[in-house]
Amino acid sequence: MINERLGYMEDVALYKVNHHKAIEDIEREKTVIAASARLATLVGLEEKSITRFFRRK
Repeated sequence: MINERLGYMEDVALYKVNHHKAIEDIEREKTVIAASARLATLVGLEEKSITRFFRRK
C-alpha cells in the first residue's frame, strides 16, 4: 500500500505545480494523520504509533 501511495507522488506534485498550489499543506496533513490514527484504533493499532509513523517522530 505504501508503494502504491508513493507511486502517486509525481502526479500529485505535477497537479500542484500546474494549479499553483503549495507542495506542503500542513492543515491537510494534520487532518489526514488524525483520520488515519482514528481508523488505526479500529483495527487494534495504537493511535500514537500511527501518528509517529506519519510524522516520522
